This record gives sequence, structure tokens and C-alpha cells, in this order.
Amino acid sequence: MKTISNTVLYLQMTALLVATALAGPSAAENSVPFRGSIHAIEASVVHPPTLGVDGSGSGNASHIGRFTVTYEVEVNLVTRASTGTAHFTAANGDTIDTDISGQGNPIPGSDYSYIVETNTISGGTGRFADATGTFVVERLLNRVTGITTGSFSGSVSY
Repeated sequence: MKTISNTVLYLQMTALLVATALAGPSAAENSVPFRGSIHAIEASVVHPPTLGVDGSGSGNASHIGRFTVTYEVEVNLVTRASTGTAHFTAANGDTIDTDISGQGNPIPGSDYSYIVETNTISGGTGRFADATGTFVVERLLNRVTGITTGSFSGSVSY
């Protein structure tokens, strides 16, 4: 009987240790604010009913510092909704990849559009290899020059 009791106790302790080791820290415990600014230039090509956009630029953000960014977006010309991807590279080479979902609206009487995009972190490298999170980019695009500038805010877990 004592052997059975000890075996059950050992099994319970082993299960507890395995569960603790597998659980590890949750991503929510490491969630931190992610804020920054972005300045880029875009080139676009119309393929009715869509607009293909390629952009590249730079900025500065919390937890990544100075960065460069490239992005590709497809805009539905009827609804003005956009989808695409972005690739952020920190000065040390660490990267963050995102999936973009956005909406742009021309500002009446001007050459500008106001764009709001939600970026969902889909991967990365270096310290962002298992990163998750979302952030919202708000920016103004000069449709004549292709220059866009704005800021973003959200959170990243890594």
C-alpha cells in the first residue's frame, strides 16, 4: 500500500513539474506599449478595381529604436479598404513582420488622404522571433508626392 501511495505522489509531483515547465510565462505578462513615428514614400500602380502600393521609409519606436520599414498594400478603389504586409527592421537587424488591414479617405479639397491601419504582428526575428501584438498606424498621405507621415500606438509581446 505504501508503494502505491508513493507512486501516486511521485506521479502527481511529476505532472505538476511538467505542467509548470510547459506553461512558461504567458505572452500577456510580457506585453508592453509599442509607440512610434513613421515617415515614408509610396509608389502606386492602378489595376482597376485595385491600387497596388509599395512603400519604404524609416522611423523611431519604443522597444525597437530607429527602424526602416517596407510595406506592400492593395487598396480596393471602391471601398478604400486595404490589406497587405509590412516588414520593420531595427538598427541591430531584429525584425517585426505585420499583416495590415486599413482604410483610407481623401480629405476634401486637398491632395491628402487620411489613412488608419491596424497592424497585427505575425512574426519576426531576434528578440521579436515569437512576438505578438497589434498597433494602429494613423498617417497622412500626400497623393501627389507619395510622401506619408504619421504615428502608431499599440502593444507588443516578446
